Amino acid sequence: MKKKVLLMLGLVIVVVLSGYWFSVYRSLKNPFDEMYYSETESINIVGLPKLSDVVGSKSHYDPVEQDVSILTYDKDYLDDNEEFLSIYLTEQKSYFSFLYRYQLADNVFLTVSYSYNFNDRSLIQEISTADQTGTEDIVDNPDEIITQLASYGKDLDWLQTTCQTVLEDDILGLWFKKGSHRYSLDNLGDLTITYDDVLSDN
Repeated sequence: MKKKVLLMLGLVIVVVLSGYWFSVYRSLKNPFDEMYYSETESINIVGLPKLSDVVGSKSHYDPVEQDVSILTYDKDYLDDNEEFLSIYLTEQKSYFSFLYRYQLADNVFLTVSYSYNFNDRSLIQEISTADQTGTEDIVDNPDEIITQLASYGKDLDWLQTTCQTVLEDDILGLWFKKGSHRYSLDNLGDLTITYDDVLSDN
């Protein structure tokens, strides 16, 4: 009798855990849901590797010590010594963003950010340049960005290629290689990507 009770109890536990695993699995609608879940959930029942480990970051998600946790990509994963890529995330799914910076010259940077909105599962790209000589001067007007890039020998084709590499290779490609194989560039799940005007208008 005891064996039957224990067997039934074990079966119930397996069914409950399987149901919970399946519900969590179904809730991860795209790779950015997966990335955030992997880093912030203390009980990672799906078994995804932590995002911080995937990108080679020495820092990890820590909502107790930091209001905003910052993960930094290992430079070995980036193609150019002038490139920097970081991830910013907070608890309660209030903020999750990837920030790419390319040094055009001393104190002059190109910034490309990809911010994920959990409510409508959208990824928003924003592009700007910043001259940090003296007072920081941020340029986000599409025409002005192209003009400023030209002064450093860069054009729209270079910007398009750079942005594509950051998103498809550095962010998504690395996750698909070392994180999860559920999604791919051909299947991003439930995800809408909105590109900055400097790319969509040209």
